[in-house]
Amino acid sequence: REWGEELLDNIAVTANLLDNAKNMDTHKQSMKTQAHKLLDPALTPSGRMLEIMQGLNQSYFAFAMQRSQQHLDYFTANTSAIPLHDQLATASLESLQEQNRIEQADNIDFDTFLTNWNRF
Repeated sequence: REWGEELLDNIAVTANLLDNAKNMDTHKQSMKTQAHKLLDPALTPSGRMLEIMQGLNQSYFAFAMQRSQQHLDYFTANTSAIPLHDQLATASLESLQEQNRIEQADNIDFDTFLTNWNRF
């Protein structure tokens, strides 16, 4: 817990800078939320998971299998993500092709490139 408090204290400096720069308090509020989790571990995702498991008298395996089945059912039923998947797959393929084109156009090896780069 001490380590968590130390981390949050250090992060709070950046949160304050960000909030002051934008005249807001979003980052400070987020810090408060995280600080509450240090005081009450039941607020963390693992704490909520343990609460569900205890309430249902489930083992971790049973809980994980139930969640896996829920996710499978959700994604099987929601085909609206298929166009996005196809779009991302196409973008990935195009990116790899562009990378290959760039690498094939190179006329020097990587070590020479780094030497030249580090001269600047």
